[in-house]
Amino acid sequence: TLSAVRAAGAEALDDLLRFLVVEFYCRHRNVLPELDVKKATAVIHRTLRDGHVFVVEDEHGDIVGSLGLLKTDAAWFSGEQVLSDPWFYVLPSYRKGTRAAVDLLQAAIAVADEQRVRLSMAVVTAENVDLKHQFFRRHGFVHLGGVYERRVQ
Repeated sequence: TLSAVRAAGAEALDDLLRFLVVEFYCRHRNVLPELDVKKATAVIHRTLRDGHVFVVEDEHGDIVGSLGLLKTDAAWFSGEQVLSDPWFYVLPSYRKGTRAAVDLLQAAIAVADEQRVRLSMAVVTAENVDLKHQFFRRHGFVHLGGVYERRVQ
């Protein structure tokens, strides 16, 4: 049984850091840039302070999904502000058969609608990209561009 999506506050910093580093980063470390724990902590802290953080927890109170939102410039050439996600992650075992991802995304959409700004969501791993693309399309998002990376040879 999962909790309803709830907004997280400063008290959640350690739990979020543990969740995002152990569950997200460690699962994908072979394709992600090197971890800087100090920077990760600062970004989570800033998001808790200046943005919005939502979590879903299991019956033991452990985080199984989270989405953070920060207001940023829409693009290098624009002063228009958008809400973007520093992170959006749901444990693989909670992606099917639960509404964790949908409920987190709906919370983000509600904030963006309330603030009357665009919502910009990123996919930062190559895992299940087609499913993630379909997920966002189903919820009214338009696919804009992509990131292509060449590794050091």
